[in-house]
Amino acid sequence: MNVLDYLSAAAEKQKANVFEMVLVQNGAWTKKTLIPVSPCQDCYSVTKNFTATAVGILADRGMLSLDDSIARYLEQEFPRQYDKKLPQITIRHLLMHTAGFGRGFLFEGDRFSCGEDWLKYTLSQPIVYEPGSHFLYNNAGYYLLSCIVHRITGMKMQEFLRRELFAPLGINDFAWSSCPMGEAQGGTGLYLSTEDLAKFGLLYLNQGVYQEKRILSKEWVAQATRAQITPDGYTCGYGYSFWTYPDSNDYRGDGAYQQIVLILPEQNTVLALHAFTNEFQYYDIIKKALLD
Repeated sequence: MNVLDYLSAAAEKQKANVFEMVLVQNGAWTKKTLIPVSPCQDCYSVTKNFTATAVGILADRGMLSLDDSIARYLEQEFPRQYDKKLPQITIRHLLMHTAGFGRGFLFEGDRFSCGEDWLKYTLSQPIVYEPGSHFLYNNAGYYLLSCIVHRITGMKMQEFLRRELFAPLGINDFAWSSCPMGEAQGGTGLYLSTEDLAKFGLLYLNQGVYQEKRILSKEWVAQATRAQITPDGYTCGYGYSFWTYPDSNDYRGDGAYQQIVLILPEQNTVLALHAFTNEFQYYDIIKKALLD
């Protein structure tokens, strides 16, 4: 039984609603469709990995520093009265969910209550914690990153990545949900096929190179995929949008309902899957399958 058959049998046994899986192992591609769905599916928070990658491209080119204050790019958007800690927030803080917000927001349940101007709404929030001191998973920071990429490049996130990432990866079909002002949501809302999600995983597996073209530096990949912080109460660490595993070099992009791009460097393997479940124990299963 090959690895995808092993995973498929486990998904069926667990009654997990897994739509599709793509495995790339030592350069060989295999695909398994369990539940036919539209080719492009919502990646939910795996979207954050793409937003972070845009930041990485700009950092590699010297167009931003992770230690830049958000004021450098967004000060003109600051409300008349704003929290005095707001200018202390850096791009690095946004990447790591340590901006200091007291609550998570711009999630599915509250996006319709933010008004037309999400940027002003976000910048008006109180900064409860000292920036850099407290992990709080949040879509708001990645929305700010989307706006910052637009300010730096003059291109909305979706158009910048169409040129700088999607075209080099051969990704032709995608969609990205926007705020009422037209900015890509940044933290969620990217729709891709499972194959294209696997291409993204290969880019990181190959340390920033895809089909002999360098898109990201080795340095960015190394920093983004190692634990920059291990949040209280979590077993996994967090890098720049990637979750890391203790006691291994494995890491993943992880979206709600188990949208996954899993990178296993020591096995030279990428697993991408789209699903609508919280039950599928894909990591333990694939590790066991690769060892059998």
